[in-house]
Amino acid sequence: MRKGSSHTEETRAKMSASHKGMAPSAETKAKISAALKNKPLIAQHTRAKMSVAKLGKKLSDATRAAMSVAAKKRWARGKIAQEAAQ
Repeated sequence: MRKGSSHTEETRAKMSASHKGMAPSAETKAKISAALKNKPLIAQHTRAKMSVAKLGKKLSDATRAAMSVAAKKRWARGKIAQEAAQ
């Protein structure tokens, strides 16, 4: 398909119909699951690059305040979930 063009509704319907009922088998699901287990979402070398890029950058007071509020909300949600589980 060329860049900038799109499929017609008829073509989209045909493509949709051709893929109906093509669920992966249990064996395929198991293989995918095994492949993804213990695999980091971001590669270590990429994480290192990201870390270096952030080093030495100062966050503004507004950003720090927003991060603080968000962290407190996450903490409160976790606390509520723990109390509900007990």
